[in-house]
Amino acid sequence: MRILVPLNTLAEHIKRSNVPDDEVAVYDPAATYTRGQGDAIGDLAVEGDTVYEYVGLEPVSGLAPSEGERQVPKQWIVHRTTNPTAMWNGIIGDATKSAAPWFEGEGRGIQFEIELGRRAGGVAFFGLRNVDSIRVEMIDPREGVVFDETRSMRSRRGINSYWSWFFEPIERRVDAIFDKLPPYAAKLRISLQAAGDQAAECGACLIGPVRQYGFIEWKSGGKVLSFTEATRTRGGRLELRRGESVKAGSFRVSMRGDESDAIIKRLTDIEGLRVVFMGTDMYETALIYGIYEGLTFVYENKAFHNYSMEVLGLT
Repeated sequence: MRILVPLNTLAEHIKRSNVPDDEVAVYDPAATYTRGQGDAIGDLAVEGDTVYEYVGLEPVSGLAPSEGERQVPKQWIVHRTTNPTAMWNGIIGDATKSAAPWFEGEGRGIQFEIELGRRAGGVAFFGLRNVDSIRVEMIDPREGVVFDETRSMRSRRGINSYWSWFFEPIERRVDAIFDKLPPYAAKLRISLQAAGDQAAECGACLIGPVRQYGFIEWKSGGKVLSFTEATRTRGGRLELRRGESVKAGSFRVSMRGDESDAIIKRLTDIEGLRVVFMGTDMYETALIYGIYEGLTFVYENKAFHNYSMEVLGLT
């Protein structure tokens, strides 16, 4: 069991990026904004790094979105984060999209350079769509490139025969992690290659230190939580409203007795924080971005202890 604790990523940490700005216009105090009719989205406006939607009953001008969002009832609501910053807000469903050419190398999709000023052992990606490959480079000002790895996002799950290799449809992974970065406080250049003519999408990019928290035991597992709504009409017809789904895990982890107190202390420190859990490298389903609850630990014997916890995935 390894855990990545994300570092806070701010706009000033992004040194270069090819991600286009949001198509929504910046808030204009002189403009008039109206509510959407029925299920339609109301007028949108950008303030700071947030896109707001106007939901007031009457058309309005001169009311800033951040001010209207604080009113009761709300006149403005948060719609999403702007495109360049969406992948940094920790919300997987709020994705950054780009089909633009890279500024370095040949490719198109999403590319950026980031300097956090701190050592980071891993980079995790969630909510990937239309991404054919990911390249992560670490560039030190004195030693040059100290890490350079490219991974294909084409999944090989279930590809175990001649027939499946040539005729099964291509599937791409939606989550990935690079967790073997060397201990440098150096610049990272991250490049997501778009698949075909589509725009690459990344729901969340999380960068931070990675630490070992013991070794996962067999009989650990998980489940997929579905938020699809199913209602039965009076006539018996089933109506479905498809929602998001999210991974959850139930892990039992062994640890050495002389490391027990230190590991439990580190787990206590991250209680309630959004972190990346890497249960095992063997299965993609064991990579979860979320929080844990229900931590219990047992002193099996002097040499080995264990703990159990439930991991709740985020969307």
